Amino acid sequence: MCRRINIETEWGISVKKCMAFSVVLIICLSVFGCKKSDIKTVDTSKKIEELRRATKKRQEEKKEETKIEIEFIRVTKAYEYDSAPAFSPDGTKIAYVSYQDDTQNIWIVDSEGEEEPKRITSTATLDNRPTWSADGKSIIFSSAKLNDNAEPKLCIVNSNGTNLRQLGKGVHGYNPSCSPVNGQIVFVSQNNLWVMNTSNDKPEYITTKGYHDYPCWMDNAKKLLFSSDNDLCSINIDKEDRIYLTNTAWNSFPSVSLKTNKIAFISNRSGNYDLWIMNSDGTNPVQITDDTYSELYPCFSSDGSKIAFQSDRSGNFDIWVAKLSENM
Repeated sequence: MCRRINIETEWGISVKKCMAFSVVLIICLSVFGCKKSDIKTVDTSKKIEELRRATKKRQEEKKEETKIEIEFIRVTKAYEYDSAPAFSPDGTKIAYVSYQDDTQNIWIVDSEGEEEPKRITSTATLDNRPTWSADGKSIIFSSAKLNDNAEPKLCIVNSNGTNLRQLGKGVHGYNPSCSPVNGQIVFVSQNNLWVMNTSNDKPEYITTKGYHDYPCWMDNAKKLLFSSDNDLCSINIDKEDRIYLTNTAWNSFPSVSLKTNKIAFISNRSGNYDLWIMNSDGTNPVQITDDTYSELYPCFSSDGSKIAFQSDRSGNFDIWVAKLSENM
């Protein structure tokens, strides 16, 4: 923005100089007794057009210099509705949900999309939002009965599909996120955030008012990041005051890299639901996708080199991976 203002200012000054020169020339020629017919009109339109072209060229060159090189990989190709991807702690696998035959179950695929996906749950339920345990041995997710308006229950299953069971006793909620450094799980129930351990069936509330959703951990599990009334907020786990990281348009679906602490999220600030990243304090937002497709549910790999997300860029909602450049 600063560069644009400088360019436009320089252009405006140049035009004013041309006009001033024309006036001075006319005055000088009048003083020396020249007739009006002897004076040639100074053509400023040509100069203005040259300045316009130079300005456009500099803007295009600047845009080319800051162009981000990102490789996009389509990971799932089942021609079904695939959603809610989650990287394993080592970044080699992605857990996700696939809607097939009126049910939605948990699946796993390698992060390059080279192997056939493996089905993990096969129940007649609507499973959603998988998240990996810190050791990568288990997957926690929400599960709801078909045609049931009650809140889903939280379940856990081994990553090989064995030992499926309910998490805790009578714990209901959705959009769980497992801490990458300990056994804590944050989830949503009745529009507020709750925290519990995988071995403890007594969750504790973090928020009590408002509408909060899509929580995840940040700063080595010292803080929580979540969506609140179309913006992204962070809050200390000890319930101190929250900090708003965005205040523009609609922002949601945050995900944080364990290594870089960068935040991936979805925003429509550019007119479409695109993928963005920014620093942990909300500064330096960078747009990753800029097209007519819709992106949702981003998930950072722990090392911050890749982002898995849902997109309809293939004509169907599939799981995609964006490989970021090193300077990002």
